[in-house]
Amino acid sequence: MDESTNNTPQSDSKMGLIIGAVVLVVVAAGAYYYWSNQMAKPVGTQTGTTSTQPAAMEADEEEAENQLEMAANPIVESAGTQSATAMVEEGAQSVTVEGGNFYFKPNEIRVKAGIPVKLTFNNTQGFHDFVIEELDAKTKQITAGNTEVLEFTPKKKGSYEFYCSVGQHRQMGMKGNLIVE
Repeated sequence: MDESTNNTPQSDSKMGLIIGAVVLVVVAAGAYYYWSNQMAKPVGTQTGTTSTQPAAMEADEEEAENQLEMAANPIVESAGTQSATAMVEEGAQSVTVEGGNFYFKPNEIRVKAGIPVKLTFNNTQGFHDFVIEELDAKTKQITAGNTEVLEFTPKKKGSYEFYCSVGQHRQMGMKGNLIVE
C-alpha cells in the first residue's frame, strides 16, 4: 500500500479537530488555574511585596494602627472634605496630617486660637512639605516614609490655606484649610 494514500482530506480534517481540541483544553486549564489562584488570594494581598510577614497579619496590624490614629485624631468626612479637630494634649493641640500624591488627609483642620499647635506631618508618597504661609509655619521637604513635626501658635481666628510648595503640587490639589476658632 502506498503511504501517500493515507493523507486524504478526511484524515487532515480529523488531525485539525484533534489539534483544536488539545488547544481548547490547554486554554481552559490555564484559565481555570488563573481564576482559582485569584480567588484563593486573601483580601489585602499585594503583588510584589517583599515582606516576610503574612498579608493577613499586615492587614490586622494596619487596621489596629488606623483605629489608634482615628481615636487620637478624629476625622469627619463629607463631600470630599476630611476634617480633623486637634486634640489638646500636655498644653498643646496635636494633630497628624498625612501627605501623599497629591493630597493631604485631613484637608481641613480645626484648632483654637492662642493655644500652641503640634502638627505631625507624615509623608506617605513622593517628595512633599507642609506650608501655612500666613502663620510662617513650614516643614522641611521630605521623602516618603519620613515625618516632620511643626509647632506654631495661631493667634488670630480665621481660615488659613495650607499647601505643598513642591513644584506644581499646590495647583494639583495638594492643599487644605486650617480653621482657627
